[in-house]
Amino acid sequence: MPHAPIHVLKFGGVAVGSAEAIRAAAAHVKRAAPQAAVVVSAANGVTDLLLEAGQAALRGDRIASLTAAKRFEARHDELIRDLFGGRGGSPPPIVEELRSMIADAAHEMRSMCESVSVLRELTLRAQDALVARGERVLARMFTAFLKEYGVDARYVDATDVILTERRLGSLWPNFLRCERAAKKHVLPILEEGRVVVIPGYLGSGPDGEIVTLGRGGTDFSAAILARSIGASGVTLFKEVDGLMTADPKSVPTARLLSELHYREAAELAFYGAKVLHPRTMIPLVDRKIPLFVKNTFRDGSGGTRIADDVKPGAYPVKALTAIHRQSLISIEGSGMIGVPGV
Repeated sequence: MPHAPIHVLKFGGVAVGSAEAIRAAAAHVKRAAPQAAVVVSAANGVTDLLLEAGQAALRGDRIASLTAAKRFEARHDELIRDLFGGRGGSPPPIVEELRSMIADAAHEMRSMCESVSVLRELTLRAQDALVARGERVLARMFTAFLKEYGVDARYVDATDVILTERRLGSLWPNFLRCERAAKKHVLPILEEGRVVVIPGYLGSGPDGEIVTLGRGGTDFSAAILARSIGASGVTLFKEVDGLMTADPKSVPTARLLSELHYREAAELAFYGAKVLHPRTMIPLVDRKIPLFVKNTFRDGSGGTRIADDVKPGAYPVKALTAIHRQSLISIEGSGMIGVPGV
């Protein structure tokens, strides 16, 4: 195990969606280093772009899918230029390596879309492989920037660490295998005093294939990693100050919740609060690993702490949430008892 407690830092799409955001994220990592493991999302909008490319290819719209690949490459080239340019003199050698990596990822994207277009079939496995490049490219780019920023960082692919199995028709992390994988691929790097960077949202399936953990799954990835390495805590850096008493877009007077119990946070996530992935708390509860939600752009924001030692307090109703565009149909009557399908 590492000599000092490791804290997992997770950065969402907005938190790595621009050069300014990546610099802010790198500053958070540098303050926590070397006792830090990092999980990153794809840049905001990139996952949707990759999904759109797959759907365009499925429709046989070759132009739209090729355009999406060009936009993917241009978006990341722009990030590289903004991150590493403007310093005077020649860019660091890593820039050409990153550009080559992005060009390769875009080429693979075009090849996959061509195959989908010819076959007119987009399997879930193919779609997962297509969208995974968003997190992988960003994680490698972030690792490179951390090194330039003075942080000794190393990339580890999520497929080596987040190992899943099929349960009742859905994929679920195999926590025991994840812990063994972390002991092999992650802990030795942390013990050397290096920071580990892992792409979120994806992992390895039962047959070794690339799988994804669902939208917002980078939160879940961070929690799985924290459990696997015995972390002291997890911080999710987002574009909001933390969990609120209500959606500020609907309730302008909503207030920040300084702390919540695991159960309360899970309920809010399940019933519509978009700040958290509903499964995030599951790997943390029995290990009593606290979870923090903070604003990546505001260093002074206290954020929300989620743990098992939170007391009910004077006001037991902590927050209100809603799922929009839903309908509930109630059918009543004694004649309904025992009717098939009810």
